[in-house]
Amino acid sequence: MRDSQSSDSAALDLGRAARSTAFALGMTAIGLGSNYLFNIAVAHWFGPADFGLFAAGYALLNALAVVVVLGLDAIVLREAAGARARGDMASARAILRRAAFLVLLAGCAIGGGLALAARPITASFFAATPGIAPVLQAFAPALPAIAVGTVLLAGLQAIQDVRVRLLLRYGLDPLLRFGFGALAYALGASILGAVAAVAAASAATALGALAAFHRLAARQATAVAASVATIGWLGLLGASWPLTGAALFNLAAMRSDTLILLSLTGAHEVGLYSAALMTAAMITILLMVVETIMSPLFADRIARTGIGSIGPLFRLSLRWVTLLAVPAFLFFAIAAPEIMGLFGAEFRAAAPAFVLLSAAALVNCLTGSANYVLILSGKTKLVLANSVVYAAAVIVANYVAIREWGILGAATAMLATTIALNLARLVEVSVLFRVHPFSRASAWPVGIGAAIWAGAALLQDRLSDAATWPIAAAAVLIHAAVLLAVGLDPADRRLLGRALATVRR
Repeated sequence: MRDSQSSDSAALDLGRAARSTAFALGMTAIGLGSNYLFNIAVAHWFGPADFGLFAAGYALLNALAVVVVLGLDAIVLREAAGARARGDMASARAILRRAAFLVLLAGCAIGGGLALAARPITASFFAATPGIAPVLQAFAPALPAIAVGTVLLAGLQAIQDVRVRLLLRYGLDPLLRFGFGALAYALGASILGAVAAVAAASAATALGALAAFHRLAARQATAVAASVATIGWLGLLGASWPLTGAALFNLAAMRSDTLILLSLTGAHEVGLYSAALMTAAMITILLMVVETIMSPLFADRIARTGIGSIGPLFRLSLRWVTLLAVPAFLFFAIAAPEIMGLFGAEFRAAAPAFVLLSAAALVNCLTGSANYVLILSGKTKLVLANSVVYAAAVIVANYVAIREWGILGAATAMLATTIALNLARLVEVSVLFRVHPFSRASAWPVGIGAAIWAGAALLQDRLSDAATWPIAAAAVLIHAAVLLAVGLDPADRRLLGRALATVRR
């Protein structure tokens, strides 16, 4: 009887996770699509020159936002989930309040520094575009709101209400951003009106996350008082500083290819490479979607039964990521010239680099959530060490490869260093915790995809003048058909059957 109840509970949890993942995919698509449309609208409303200022300022804002969070979103997820698992919601609320206050201080400090330093920075580095200074100053108030909102949304993950988090992050925020931007345009505002729309939407999302967390935490509240073991102010800072350092080094690694390309090859090559990079990154978003659902389950399992018990979740996470990422890579790799051609005829030259960058994104997906496991298990100093070595390797590899081969060298460096970093993380997790993410169910999509890609390559050689869209679409459909016939995990097959039965009804 107990085994039957355990099996029923596992099936129920699997079904909930699958429904949440499907919901996350839909909301992420809506949110990213809305933001994309917002950018298009800003370009139409204010013209290409002002849009260029907006895009440059927004890129800097995103870079600073990664740092200003101080890694406390991951710490909140880990610690608040542990408190919830103990039935100690008072501690979960206390952890969130402290983390939110710390990032609010950091956001105000860095945002204030950006506002004060905007004009000197412009004079020193962007003398040719003096209009960037007021844009940077207008973006500065958004930093505290983004930082606090990120931590509060992590709190919602920790208490396992991912749907509300997704509705706020990918529903409310893009909707308000578009609405405030349209209002600013209608009132005759300059590009600073679009910037203010971003800040206002971020603030509203943070307030919504705060209200949602308190409402949901109150539902789960118990009579248990806050534990004396609750992580305090110094504990939060001590746990977060390695992740802050890792974010800084990762930021340096991610920006090094563009900066070195700009220095060695010029703006034209940077434009080709940027189009390939931003499109290939869509594959990595699939991993982020699955991790959004699985990370609170990881944290809860670690808190309840220890790190050694996460093997089934680790393998489930990779299994679902491969089902999504391999077909996406197939489509990108086969239709690469056509996809790059969407940006303009000249961009078709970036197709080989795009395939390599897509392969790097696929590698990130096919090695599972090893980095999340290290963070949630408390190995933050190891995460920092990985980031330091990775940043150094990326910068050196980029310089050497770009000098020899331009954007193809940058893409090759990205693929090589991504493989090395992810292999290192897998080895670390295996040695430290005796767990790994691989299973026969996750190998099937990869093997089938490799065979189909090889066949498509042969076909394209014979039909060199044919459009690649039909071949790419056929490859994805064949991959799905073969996987359904011979390689789909029985649990996933049952979930798919239930979903189809629901649709028929």
